[in-house]
Amino acid sequence: MVSSTRRIEVTGRPEYVNRASYDLVGQAFGGMMAQTGFPDPAPPSLAAPFTGDYLTVLYALWATLAAVISARETGKGQSVDLAQYEAIHHVLGGTMVEYFQRGVVRERHGNRTMAIQPLDSFEASDGWVVVGAVTAGTFMRLCRVIGVDASDPKWQNAMNDLESVEGIEFDAILRGWISERTVAEVVKALNTA
Repeated sequence: MVSSTRRIEVTGRPEYVNRASYDLVGQAFGGMMAQTGFPDPAPPSLAAPFTGDYLTVLYALWATLAAVISARETGKGQSVDLAQYEAIHHVLGGTMVEYFQRGVVRERHGNRTMAIQPLDSFEASDGWVVVGAVTAGTFMRLCRVIGVDASDPKWQNAMNDLESVEGIEFDAILRGWISERTVAEVVKALNTA
């Protein structure tokens, strides 16, 4: 069994098969950079280090292992044809389905997710800290630490509705609380909650 990952112009659209692809090109063409980085007017960002290269190698490995299994079962060899952008495109999950089915274009949001909060990078008085409290239990513990009454109905949807008045207010309270403390103070307070 021989497996090779190199440029072979066997399939694909003629206007693309002769183009070179490196990590940056693959991430841009595959759509990852359109979703990585901070909102406009900031430029799209590269997912580092060499994410597109590593994803392509992993998908090529899986395809090669599937080809080995098939060859053992059928006695026939396989040819694996994988473009770098295809591997990158695949990990974007439902974003492409959303686009083609509903016309939804995902925008860049920096380090935060738009599905739940808090899950982001926050600026403390002396640096940056990452906070994630996305289960009911961790959210309630975080609320206790920052002085928010999680049992108040006002905050019931703040975790899942980021664009609501409550969601925006919660984010502001958390950012304010963190900004008044050092990274070490934030980490200690949250890890002992």
